[in-house]
Amino acid sequence: MDNRPTNLHTIERIDNNKGYSKENCKWATRKEQARNRRSNRIIEFRGSKQLLIDWSIQLKVEYSKLRQFLKKHSFKEAFEFYSN
Repeated sequence: MDNRPTNLHTIERIDNNKGYSKENCKWATRKEQARNRRSNRIIEFRGSKQLLIDWSIQLKVEYSKLRQFLKKHSFKEAFEFYSN
């Protein structure tokens, strides 16, 4: 690995199913690493595939509110509700 870009960067695996090797690692911030977790929810809707956090930003609704809404409703219903 090259030198760490800043003190905010740590090593992250590119493919979480593989081990730590130079080919499978990169420098990333904690925010970038949070987007590369297995537990992240990916939603595909109207031809666009995004993390739930990105949908919440697009819809201008708090992530926790959107996540809670989806416990009882479909994403289509959430999209229609929060798009208005």
